[in-house]
Order: sequence, then structure tokens, then C-alpha cells
Amino acid sequence: FTLGYALFRITSDVEKLPFPLAPITAKGVTALAESEEESWRWRCFTIGSTVGIAFGLIYVAMPTLTGVFLDRPLYLLPVPFVDFTARLQGIRWLRAVPLALNTNLNQIFLGFVLPFWMIVARFVGGLLGRLVLNPILFSRGVLQRWQPGMDYIETGVANQFDFWLSFIIGTAIAVALLGLYEAFTAFLEQKRSGRAAGGRLMAPPEGRGDIPISVALLSYVAITSWTIILAHWLVPKFPVWIMAAFGFGYTPFMSYVSARLQGLTGHRIGIPYVREASFVLSDYKGVDIWQAPLPLSDQPGMGALSFRQTELTGTKFTSIYKAQFFTIPISIVVSLLFWSFIHKMSNIPEDYPFVMRFWPRDAILRSFWMTATTTGNSFFLQAFKFRFVGMGLGYGLVLYPILRLLGAPTLLLYGTISGLAGDPMNAFPQLVAALIGRFYLAKIFGRRRWGEFTPVLAAGFGCGIGLVGMVSMGVRLISNAVSMLPF
Repeated sequence: FTLGYALFRITSDVEKLPFPLAPITAKGVTALAESEEESWRWRCFTIGSTVGIAFGLIYVAMPTLTGVFLDRPLYLLPVPFVDFTARLQGIRWLRAVPLALNTNLNQIFLGFVLPFWMIVARFVGGLLGRLVLNPILFSRGVLQRWQPGMDYIETGVANQFDFWLSFIIGTAIAVALLGLYEAFTAFLEQKRSGRAAGGRLMAPPEGRGDIPISVALLSYVAITSWTIILAHWLVPKFPVWIMAAFGFGYTPFMSYVSARLQGLTGHRIGIPYVREASFVLSDYKGVDIWQAPLPLSDQPGMGALSFRQTELTGTKFTSIYKAQFFTIPISIVVSLLFWSFIHKMSNIPEDYPFVMRFWPRDAILRSFWMTATTTGNSFFLQAFKFRFVGMGLGYGLVLYPILRLLGAPTLLLYGTISGLAGDPMNAFPQLVAALIGRFYLAKIFGRRRWGEFTPVLAAGFGCGIGLVGMVSMGVRLISNAVSMLPF
């Protein structure tokens, strides 16, 4: 509500960024709010929710509910993805290549919604980029941590520390610099046009419920200052200047980068392991700093997206403020009750596929970083390589003017960067959906009409699979909470 609102004003009102994912939520809400009679939005939402329910019964309900009364749950589809990495490692030009296919149908609906050229660029960056580069980097000894037999997740983690961590940091810096340049250019253009029209700079539309940007920024400064004071009281030996750099330097900077990428591509990006690197480089000893409430986040970038969604629904911002002030205290209390209940009820079962795939990786990485401030582990310093950072920075700064000179959309640059930073297993289904939507369905319904259909269909699909997941997990939680007596 503070920095996120200011970023919304910059990216939406000044730069006029499209925010391609914002219409999904907005049009889904609009469809539910309209009358059921003679509403194409309602029909599209119903079709999407029907597909979501049908897919959710296979993808979510079957493994969740069969796990209640069977020793092992049943799967009709691999969850959450099909892993081809270990099977194809014998092929020489597929060594160190993470190959998997996401089996969640939501990637198809994302491919319908997101801009076509951004999807193409994301496919090139996320799949072909790593498909071509990883074997070359492995043959030249850059990818040293990869070993035959590693699966998709293990391969991705090993390659990340050898090369992609540093390269993505460089591309993130390039996105930030280019974003500042384009924002400054747009700011000057609006300033000139505002003077010519005799209007005020960045004047918001009437009746939207806007607040002065100065109030939002001063509120952010006050809240961030309080967070720094609290963190310093909890961890008094950690340098205060690092906390201040987080709150007043990194967070505003990367939040703007995230907001701008959300506005352009629907994808967010951040500089990886900034928090971890700062702890290690500060020479602080102890694990308490890892739990301290530091003002380090790019969540205000998501806040800009949220304000754009609210604007599309026609809801006043003041109404959102009132609703949040009412619900946040309730949600804090209720969340603590439910967390306590679920924690005491039983352990997380081992047959949860997402848990089995991702939690071991996350737990190992988290414990590894937390011990770095107690054992003096310099693993991050070994993984961070300035030459690869420079390569990523040069990639963004060189390709941008080339695209401008050729008259090509700069969305291609941001798409490839988001593909390199994102998950390669999502690239192929999104591309297939984008091709079907652009060259088949758009011709049947018309490009403009199809563009109106897709966000509502995606919103309906999310609602349908969400309802199935909620009911399935409710049954699972009740089953786990019941204690069987021996008589």
C-alpha cells in the first residue's frame, strides 16, 4: 500500500505498461459480478471453471483422496512434471541439460493470455538457450558440479551455482538500468506533454481513490524505519547500515524492476541470493540473523500488479484499504490457530509429490546458507563470478539498442531474460498454447474477441481447480486429524 502504490503510479500511469496478467483476475471478478443472463464473460468463466474442475479431479483430487485410504496414492498424470533429464543424459549434446515437461494445464492458459512474442522469447531463452549453452559450458569445464545421474532439479541447482546464478544477476542489473532509462524517458515525455496541455504531472484519474504519492512514500519510510529498529533490537550485533541499505536501497530498486517486468511480461525477477551474500560478506557469526524481520523484498512490485487489477475492476483504492484494515487482524489470529492445528495434527506425508520434489532441495539450501555464518562457508564467493555477471549485463545492454535499431519489440529482450531466469519446463506448453491461440483460435473468433476471452477462461480455470483442491485437501486434513482407536 505504500511503495507498491507509488510503483503502480509510475509503471501504469506514467509508463503505460500493459500488465498482461492483471486482466485474468480482473475479468474473472467482473464475470462473477455480472448477471448470468446474456453475459459472454459468465459463459467463458463457466467453460474455464468446468475444464478446471475436470482437470483438478485428475491432477489434484485423485492422488490426494486415494492417499487417504491406500498405502500409496494413484496418479493418472505425473505430478508436478515429467522428468526426462536422467533418461537422455547418455546423448552427448544433452549433458547437463535440465529437461522436463510441466503437466499442469494452467501453463496452457498462461500461453493463451501472455503476449505472443514474449512467449516466443521466453521459449528461446528458457529452453533453447540452456539446451545449446549448457552442453558447451559443460564441455569447456564451466559446469563442474553436474554429474551423470542428476535429475531435473539437481541439474538446475548445480548449473545455477556454476554459471546461471552470476549470469542472471547480470541480466537483472541490465533490466534495472534499462527500466530506469525508459522510466526517465517516459517521465520527461509526460512532463512535456503535461505542460503543453496545461495539466499536472502524473495527475491520477478522478474517482479512483488515489492518495498523494508523497504520503505513500513517507509511509514507506516510516514503516521501513520501524522494521530496521525492530530488527536491530532483535539482532543488535548485525550492522545497521546493511539493514538500511536493504530498506532504502535494494528493496525500492528491485521492486521497481519487478513491477516493470510484471507490467511488460507478467514475470518477476530479482537478483538471487542478495540476502545470503550480505550475511556471509558481513562476517556476522550466528544463525539468529536468518530469522530477523529485515526490510528486504521485491513484494512492492507485486503490489503494483495488485493495484492494476483493482483499477481494472473499477474498485476504489480506498475500499481496498478499508477491507484490508478489517481483515488483516482477523487473518493473523486465524492463521496462527490453523498453523498450530495443522502442525500438531500430523507430519507432512511423504506421498505429497511437490513436497517430495522440492522440499529436500529447499531444506538443504536453507540449512547450507544458515551454517555459512557459523562455519565460515565461502561457497557463495566461489559461485559468484564477475565475468559471468558481466556477460549477463552485456547481453541486456547490447541487445536492447540492437532491437531498437531494427524496430523489433523490446519485449523480446525481457522475454528471453525471464525465460533464462524462469523454469524451462514451462516454456514448451506455453509456446504450444500461444501458437494454437494465435494461428487457429484467433482466426475462428477474431483476434480482438479471442483476446477478450482468454483472461476470463484462465480465471475460470483457476477457480475450478482451486475449488477441487480446497475440497480434496479439506478431506485429507480431516482424515489426518482423526485418531484411530485400537477397539
